[in-house]
Amino acid sequence: MLDAINAVDWGAIPGHPDWYEPAGAARCLRALADAGNLAEAAEASSLLCGGGIVHGHSAAVFPAAVVATPLLLGIAQQGHPAARDAALGLVDEALSSYPHIEYTRVTTPYGTAVPICCAIAHQLRARSALLAGLGNRGRALLAGAAEHWRFEIRECVADSK
Repeated sequence: MLDAINAVDWGAIPGHPDWYEPAGAARCLRALADAGNLAEAAEASSLLCGGGIVHGHSAAVFPAAVVATPLLLGIAQQGHPAARDAALGLVDEALSSYPHIEYTRVTTPYGTAVPICCAIAHQLRARSALLAGLGNRGRALLAGAAEHWRFEIRECVADSK
């Protein structure tokens, strides 16, 4: 998990210059992955909510949340129970927060200019078996992801009528 967190160039991910803290995102994700008790998990998640992936005070989500979501799901799967709960809470916060006007969309392997919330929801749907197995909190995240959908038109045909 730590290698995956360290492999990300958090500084290259755009975010509101006054609120997004890329170094904090990396440091706090590592701390959450290593958390061995409730206090450590709470401290790491509080800092992630204060500028790492979301800015809780302004209810804003940063593009870094899209990159952090699979890492947080990995922490939820492998980490301490307190870290699992914190990770799922952070994903929920990211899914339900609003991006700043200049930072609303991300590029993903399946499309460019994808809304942040839809990119997060896509990742949640991809890990539905894991989330369903994590109880009510995981199932609630899947329900939240179901509210975000996107489709791609691959072909148009003229109607002769």
